[in-house]
Amino acid sequence: MSPQTAMTVQLLLYTVATVTAIVAIVRAVKLQRLVHLRKVDLAWWRTDEARGLVRHAILPLWITPAALILGAIAPRLLGVWPG
Repeated sequence: MSPQTAMTVQLLLYTVATVTAIVAIVRAVKLQRLVHLRKVDLAWWRTDEARGLVRHAILPLWITPAALILGAIAPRLLGVWPG
């Protein structure tokens, strides 16, 4: 595989990591605004609704490091640089 292809794959993976980090930030801000507008008490955080919203907000944070790690090792995985 050519070095240009490996660099393109690497750039795409870094772009995915950046976008998913931004999505996580936006979701966290929306969750914070929702909680602020509802003026919820501490017991609300133990509800299934709260757990689902938090899970939804942090889901992209699982994708971000995976894309960063794959982007870092993409040239080796694609056989461009010997390991």
